[in-house]
Amino acid sequence: MQIAPHIDAVLISHHYDHLDAASMAYLHRRFGAALAWFVPPGLRKWFARCGIAHARELDWWQQAPLGDQGA
Repeated sequence: MQIAPHIDAVLISHHYDHLDAASMAYLHRRFGAALAWFVPPGLRKWFARCGIAHARELDWWQQAPLGDQGA
């Protein structure tokens, strides 16, 4: 992934067993805290171990405004 356009959010809905830690780290380095991460329940700790401490867990049918990254 050499060049990524500006993105505001990453949404991981399911099949998170296919997550690539190197890709997640690249996106985090490229966009930092400005990038919102929305992940399924139970994955916040995994993202925190990868250095992404502001991932927000959402369950099916939950929603959050894009600008609201609080836990």
